[in-house]
Amino acid sequence: MTMSDFTPELSTALERVLALEASPADHARIAAWVGTDAERAAWLAAVRTTVDADPSTGQWDVERAWSAVKARRERVGASVSPGVPRWTRTLVVAGAAAAALLLAGQWRPSRQQPQSADRRVSWQSPVGETRRGRLPDGTDVVLASASSLTYIEQIGRREVELVGQAAFEVAPDSTRPFEVRAPFGTVTVLGTGFDVAAYRDDEVATVSVTHGRVAVRSAARGEATVLEAGDMATIRDDRVSRSRVLDSAAVGAWRDGRLVFRDVPIGRVARELTRWGRPLVVAPELDGRRVTITLRIAALAAAPQQLALALDAVLRGDTLTTGVR
Repeated sequence: MTMSDFTPELSTALERVLALEASPADHARIAAWVGTDAERAAWLAAVRTTVDADPSTGQWDVERAWSAVKARRERVGASVSPGVPRWTRTLVVAGAAAAALLLAGQWRPSRQQPQSADRRVSWQSPVGETRRGRLPDGTDVVLASASSLTYIEQIGRREVELVGQAAFEVAPDSTRPFEVRAPFGTVTVLGTGFDVAAYRDDEVATVSVTHGRVAVRSAARGEATVLEAGDMATIRDDRVSRSRVLDSAAVGAWRDGRLVFRDVPIGRVARELTRWGRPLVVAPELDGRRVTITLRIAALAAAPQQLALALDAVLRGDTLTTGVR
């Protein structure tokens, strides 16, 4: 490749990618430029894996790398123009990085399968707390209690690995589908808002859509089930069942500090309370009982007593059981 392969607009987009500040439009511009060109894809992979990163933030620092390139040039007597535009600096730094790989024999431009250029972001939320954040692609995420998420971004795709529960407001990008992988299977979207509950100790997983459309596929990789706004999918034993959300206010209520249960087994309520930091054990004789109740996350210390009243049960320590109060 030569400098003629680049325009100022493309170079600016590349700089934003290296700085982890790229917009969906920047990614689209780069994806269109790479296309099916294996050499361009390999070059981009080489740049992303070689340019220095700021150790305090983990982000690419083009200015710091440019300073290093200038210092090396000055040591060998090469001239460096102080007025080089910032976008051109990005290309010089990127070219130096790719050249270093080439000389070391670690990268050889070819028409073979391109190397994979990816970046990962991992988050965890402790018991009893939520975590809010924005992924590098602009997607907003809220993690529920005791949940973990790993975001993986590659050329042409965005992927999240989720264990637990999270709400997503996905940044639209028609060139790169957004996929959530969970123990039950996958959810694929192009731009939407939805909630996924996929804890390993639950017998079922749920996907609820607030707006937009998603495709849900079980781990058995059967036919995808398409959900639209107001739909909910329940995944049990690799089977996906679609239904309408009867109480839209309950979807993602945990983000507003409430746990809403509508005709659910008491055992499921107990597991949810435990995840949020209020352990509760249900005696076998109550296991089949169902309950409808709304609990405030900020006042979960009182939740077991509220459940005892709702079920006409007795609370002994952290255990719900039958008997006369």
